[in-house]
Parts: sequence; C-alpha cells; structure tokens
Amino acid sequence: MKEISIKRFDREDITEVTLLSKEEWELCKDICPNYTVWWWLRSPGYAWDHATIVGYFGAVYEEGKPVRFDKSAIRPAFILRDSLPLLKPGEPVFIGNIPCTVVTPAAIFADYSVCLHRFDGDSNDYETSEIKEFINSDEFAALVFGEAEE
Repeated sequence: MKEISIKRFDREDITEVTLLSKEEWELCKDICPNYTVWWWLRSPGYAWDHATIVGYFGAVYEEGKPVRFDKSAIRPAFILRDSLPLLKPGEPVFIGNIPCTVVTPAAIFADYSVCLHRFDGDSNDYETSEIKEFINSDEFAALVFGEAEE
C-alpha cells in the first residue's frame, strides 16, 4: 500500500490570512468538510451590524448574526506565497497544526474552526473589523502554528 505524503506549510509560507466570502464558500463547499458550529464569513449581513455566517451542515445565512455575537467560530483561509508549488483543489494539507483543504491553487481553507471569536466592530465592514486584526495577530498565529507568544 502506497503511503500518502501530506504537505505541511509554516507561517513563512503564508502571505495572508482571511475569512472566505459567501461566494467563495459556495464555490468550495462541496470539497470542504462541514463543521458543527456557526462560523463567520467576511461578507456583510443584511443589517449594518450583521455579518454573514455559515450554519450547521454548511448552509449560508445571508441575513447574518450581529457582529457582537460571541458564539461563532473562525475557519481561516490561508493564501500561500506565489513561489510555492501549485496545489490541487480538494488536496489535504496542513497549515501549522491545522488540517486544511486546498480550495484554489494558492488558497487553503481550515477543515474545522480554530477558535471561537466575535466578528467585532461597530459595523459589518470586514476590512475595519477587529476580527481581521485578530487573525493576522501573533495570538492567532500561536493558535495555528503552536508558536509561543513573546
């Protein structure tokens, strides 16, 4: 029986960490495992203070949840450096300690939530949200890569 080698990537292989948009989730949901908690997308919800969320079994709730809702998870999408070899969609890989699935040749999506966190902020604008700042922080990197915070 042939042994399968799982590719692993470290912090220096990543150029960006983000959340998927609802359009990106719709394109890749058939190759990514579902997770049994609510988790955030970066797309805004219907109200100024709601962000879109994915519920149990992968259903998108475009109306969203309030950005201060603290019972939702983060499933990050990792963007790889251009100089790395291209990967095949659906291929299993690891980012640090996190099992992930390749969704495009340069983007990898966590197979489960890394942590619970509020979307945060006064509106549903992902670019100015505290959650964007958090997923690019050393605290978040410590969760993913097991690195000690200094």
